Amino acid sequence: MNPRERILAISIVGLLAVWGGMAVVRNLIIKPFAQQREDIKNQRAQLGDYELQSLQLANVRKDWKDSVGRTLGRTAETAQRAFREDLSKLLEKHGFASRELSIKNYQARAIGKRGLVEVPVQITTRGKLKDLVGFLLDFERRSYFGKVDRVSVSADPSAARTTGSGRRNRNRNKPDRDGPDLKLTIQASTIVLPKLDKDEKFASMSEVGEDDGDLDFPLEEYARIAKANLFAKYVPVVKTPPRGPETKVVRVPGKQPEEKRPPPPPPNPRKDADKFTLVATTSLGGEIVAHVRDERKRGDGPDYFKINQKLDDGVILLIHPRGLVLRSTGGEEQGQDFFYKLGRNFKERELLDESKYPDVARDLRVAISS
Repeated sequence: MNPRERILAISIVGLLAVWGGMAVVRNLIIKPFAQQREDIKNQRAQLGDYELQSLQLANVRKDWKDSVGRTLGRTAETAQRAFREDLSKLLEKHGFASRELSIKNYQARAIGKRGLVEVPVQITTRGKLKDLVGFLLDFERRSYFGKVDRVSVSADPSAARTTGSGRRNRNRNKPDRDGPDLKLTIQASTIVLPKLDKDEKFASMSEVGEDDGDLDFPLEEYARIAKANLFAKYVPVVKTPPRGPETKVVRVPGKQPEEKRPPPPPPNPRKDADKFTLVATTSLGGEIVAHVRDERKRGDGPDYFKINQKLDDGVILLIHPRGLVLRSTGGEEQGQDFFYKLGRNFKERELLDESKYPDVARDLRVAISS
């Protein structure tokens, strides 16, 4: 082998050695190092996910603890006993304890498949409408989870029957501002929350409080329910007009000029507006109706009106829990929308103001567009 061939062979062997060394370095050093960097990146991403899940779990546990703190017990028996005791206090506060009263326990029942338990009771008693309204308001503001599932109200005919010796009650014709005694049946319930896990030891509330934020309307709105009592006996109010000064007519002899009499005013379509009162809005057979009472015929009960029916000087557009909206179809107010508040007579109607009644205006737009 000459020197030239020897140099060529050495060069080839050197190149093969370098190529092999690079492959060894790449496989034994560079690739493992890159893999470790990728693993670290993935572990950090998983750590971030775990930290986020841990934070969310902590928030869930806090919310669950707050929710458990608004229950009356961790078992159905404890919750039912505390629920019954609190209802008894409320009933006594509003004067039901001295009347016929019974609180019946019903069997607790599971809701869904996650361990939520509903604890129902039924109250049967007699009392005034204003006492019932006060009781329901106080119950709605209780700080624990509770709801009224059903309220049945009917006039009590025994209030006007004979008592003791068989003589009729001599005061039966005297007006009672609070109305007659009513037969009341109230079905209410509370709930028991399940445990998040076997180690969870959250406590239920130790003392019942009130929460004013649970009411949908101001207290003054609810007071109108008792004021516009559907069951109260109608007592007409007789107003004696004041006696004015006597007027003497003196006739002057001679020809008197003819007086031009102005044309008679058009008949007022709302002359009896103060005689009608919107006393309730309810659902009959799945349809919303308004109960309107003629104060001159109070003993006959209210009349029922539905949407698109004529009433007062217009047509009903909307029946809302707070009242109804009517569009005037005659006179100077034709085409204007008026709001009739629950418990007010028709003379007290007012132009629908969206800033004052945003919920009513919103529902009216939806009703018109549908």
